[in-house]
Amino acid sequence: MSGSAGIHTFGRDRILLQITYGEAIANYFNDGGNDLGPNGTLTGAATIPSLGWMAYYDRYWSDQWSSAVGFSEHRQDNVGGQAASAFQTGQYFSVNTLWSPVPSFMTGLEFLWGTRENNDNNDGNDTRLQLSLKYNFSGTIHGDQK
Repeated sequence: MSGSAGIHTFGRDRILLQITYGEAIANYFNDGGNDLGPNGTLTGAATIPSLGWMAYYDRYWSDQWSSAVGFSEHRQDNVGGQAASAFQTGQYFSVNTLWSPVPSFMTGLEFLWGTRENNDNNDGNDTRLQLSLKYNFSGTIHGDQK
């Protein structure tokens, strides 16, 4: 089961929402987790249910400046035979400011915070500050340019 929505608020601004639930879908999440785990018997395995959701707000200050702020979470219902260090929950928060002076170039600064909780309830968190640069190379190698 999955659902997502993009809700326009003011001008180009929008709220982005998504929720996903299912078994054996952890590989589709960036946070971690396993699709299959031992079910506590010598020969058996079980699919592991995952729930993921995110909520973000994109703010366009002008044609050249924008920001985004949001939060996401990935939870797994661990099965009996998984190790104590198996992924159970990950949470992620980010906020950024981006500048695009021309259509082919973008740069921005982003603050990120994340936390992880294991199957045995041990947890840890991390923060970082990230500078990004992006340039889109484009052109025609062969054929008519339209």
